[in-house]
Amino acid sequence: MTVINADVDPDRVSHNVHVPTREFASKLDSLRFDSGHLIITPLAEKLMHRHGIDPQHLLERHCSGDWGDQTEEDKKAWDKALENGLSLMSVYKVGGEEVWLMTDVERLATTFLRPEEEEHY
Repeated sequence: MTVINADVDPDRVSHNVHVPTREFASKLDSLRFDSGHLIITPLAEKLMHRHGIDPQHLLERHCSGDWGDQTEEDKKAWDKALENGLSLMSVYKVGGEEVWLMTDVERLATTFLRPEEEEHY
């Protein structure tokens, strides 16, 4: 897994993310798709940091098909999008505000962003 902060030069990205083997193997069983590279925008990163939210936790929810704080109709639509190989989106409340996770159709990248940043990503 590669984590990219949207403010960081891509040539200086750290690829050294360590997850204990047993923990990682147990989590793989619940994942429904691969997130690809991770991009975390500055606003999303600040919000999660301010509220002590580990991005890994939200990513695991997203990749297991827990679409977060959305209507049942929207959740069913995202399940169908997953089945049909389309782009995916989860919405999670963090301190009363939203963080969106969006995975592209090719499953090459998942972006953590705030709703007001959508037009830039």
